Amino acid sequence: GTLFLDEIGDLDLSTQTKLLRVLQDGTYERVGSGEPLVSRARVVSATNKAVRPGEPGSGPVPTLREDLYYRLAVIEIEVPPLRARRSDIALLVAHALAGTQSRAVSEDAMAYLLAYRWPGNVRELIHLVQRASVLSGGEVIDVPHLPETLVASRAIATEL
Repeated sequence: GTLFLDEIGDLDLSTQTKLLRVLQDGTYERVGSGEPLVSRARVVSATNKAVRPGEPGSGPVPTLREDLYYRLAVIEIEVPPLRARRSDIALLVAHALAGTQSRAVSEDAMAYLLAYRWPGNVRELIHLVQRASVLSGGEVIDVPHLPETLVASRAIATEL
């Protein structure tokens, strides 16, 4: 199978050491058992931070043990934040709508979605669409169904 390690950049040194041991040997032990088990799992890891190999805690950029970094960095894929790829927003909104009672977002509401910074990236967008759909109670999400913080952030941006 596949083991997905999210936010790998937040691992403390102790956990990094344990993970490296599993990745190197392919073995691990269940809690409370001394019997080694073998794993053939493919490991996929992700982080939303710039991670560089080096001595943990050696600077402002989160770091991983160098040997762990190179063990995980077989293929690196960088996905820019949502604010850097605004052309994806309409497609992601359409995808998020598929799981709701709403079928569309008004042009005005979409303008707010396109102007927002999206610090929470795709997860924030998906949850916002789900929330707005519940609040709309209908087939179209409009500006009043959007969170006040999102609406206010656009108002502030247009005043600058």
